[in-house]
Amino acid sequence: MAAVCIRMVLQRQLGLVRRGLFAGVSNRPQWSSRSFSEEKGTSDHDINEESSSSTEGQEGEDESRFGDDDTTFFDTEEHEADTRRSILNAALEHVPEFGWSSEAIEAGAQTMGLSAMAEGMFPRGAGDLVLHFSEDCNIKLADYLVSQSRLEKDPDESASPVRKSSRMIICDAVEVRLKMLIPYIDQWPQAMGLMLLPQNAPEATKNVAYMVDEIWYHAGDTSTDINWYTKRGVLAGLYGSTELYMVSDRSPEFEATWSFLDRRMSDIGLLISAKTTLRRLVQMLVSYYLQPLPQCAI
Repeated sequence: MAAVCIRMVLQRQLGLVRRGLFAGVSNRPQWSSRSFSEEKGTSDHDINEESSSSTEGQEGEDESRFGDDDTTFFDTEEHEADTRRSILNAALEHVPEFGWSSEAIEAGAQTMGLSAMAEGMFPRGAGDLVLHFSEDCNIKLADYLVSQSRLEKDPDESASPVRKSSRMIICDAVEVRLKMLIPYIDQWPQAMGLMLLPQNAPEATKNVAYMVDEIWYHAGDTSTDINWYTKRGVLAGLYGSTELYMVSDRSPEFEATWSFLDRRMSDIGLLISAKTTLRRLVQMLVSYYLQPLPQCAI
């Protein structure tokens, strides 16, 4: 009996101990896992918010940075181009003294308060100066032709507007363009030699092509066939020959040059008249062959 009582007491005590141990162990992991999941959820949410905010901030910073870099790049490039043009414009004032040379560019840079080392911005040296002058003259010529076209089309500017012939427009445009060379006429043979150099010839050819195309456009040329090339080739030859004549002309006010130009304009006149004659001939042939045939009596 005593043994039975002792066994029951021990079982009760061991059961209490077992339940206490397992209860303590089971409660602790459950609490820890719950708190860990809550903390993990909170921390993950915070991390996601922080990562998203940091990502958005980084993207905005990158966009701002790259945008600023692009803007800065283009601003720097434009500023450099403006500086180059300003130096070349200032260098033109020194061409009568130094000719078309690197010394004129260095003097132009020093006039602007820059170092003479700025001449290194021009890889073709004096060629860049000559090409800049030619491009600037072409722009001025285009502005002149546009203003003349407006005067002819605007009745308010003139009481009796007179439409110039194509020959007159071409002759006037060539004369205006050649007169831009007068301030540098003594140094122009040197410029012509520079434009023949291999590194300068492609750009010089483009300048001539732009000039003659602009003149023919304002002269009313609308050809789209082989005549387009023929007209521009003839005009380029006319300008080049008159330019060569001009550099050796010693007559007052270059009167001999303008007389030479008038004589050479006959080539352009023949070209224009030939085109008109050909057009009339084509119209006559078309009208002849398209007219209805007479009906024969049966």
